[in-house]
Amino acid sequence: MSSSDDIPTSTFRPFASRWAGARISGSAGGPFLTPIQAPDVGSPVTKRKRPNLVGPQTIVKVNVHACGDGFIDGDDTHHQSFPIHKNHICHYSPFFDAAFNGNFAEGESQEVDLYEVKPEIFGIFVNWLYTQEIVSGDGEAPSVRSLVYLWLLADRILVSSLQNQAIDLIERTRQQKGNDRLPSEIFPIIYDNTNANSGLRLYVVRVCSAPYLAQIKNSKNYPPQFLLDIVNAIRDRSTGKDRLASVLMTPYHVPEEGGGGDRAKRLKTQ
Repeated sequence: MSSSDDIPTSTFRPFASRWAGARISGSAGGPFLTPIQAPDVGSPVTKRKRPNLVGPQTIVKVNVHACGDGFIDGDDTHHQSFPIHKNHICHYSPFFDAAFNGNFAEGESQEVDLYEVKPEIFGIFVNWLYTQEIVSGDGEAPSVRSLVYLWLLADRILVSSLQNQAIDLIERTRQQKGNDRLPSEIFPIIYDNTNANSGLRLYVVRVCSAPYLAQIKNSKNYPPQFLLDIVNAIRDRSTGKDRLASVLMTPYHVPEEGGGGDRAKRLKTQ
């Protein structure tokens, strides 16, 4: 039997269709899926030098669609193409590295279609590729809702450092607003697209299980599993503090290049 390396590139299905239907076993579930032939992100990645723009550059294209694959959407604002320097996007994202450098149709065309992603969220990611800063189109910090979508996108395309920056910015935004709350509209989004071990899910449970919070008024934004997690978190945590001034964010980070400790073990100590 011949190996997949013997199959001509033109016979490979598109990269996106190869991971459609494969569920990630790590942070995300729901519609946020991971390629079945993506690199093993469970093992440490050798730290590489950051890319630069010195010398000629190869440009690749990512076509972003807010709708799902196979759906017809006539709203042009829901579809946008992003020309990106290949060395940048492949350096930071093993997902795109596999797509553009593997034996997929995208490796031949140097073009990827990405579905169920809002173009404005992908634009924040593209800007981050070059600046390592998270800002919205107006140069300000994105809304918490946008940061949640950014975290989920980073989870999907395997950019752990962006996940960690996004969740840290969510916490800083929460503190700066001074009301110690998170917008309840993000809870269904998080619970529809993550699993029980997700750092983002564990973080919102930690914040929302503080004893001083006001009563829940908009129950439709609180998934049953979320409420159960809050109750269990309150029972498991013994604390005399009346306010949650800040959250130690390290336990909710995703391991980045070069390793990282046992996150689950650290969580048990919080």
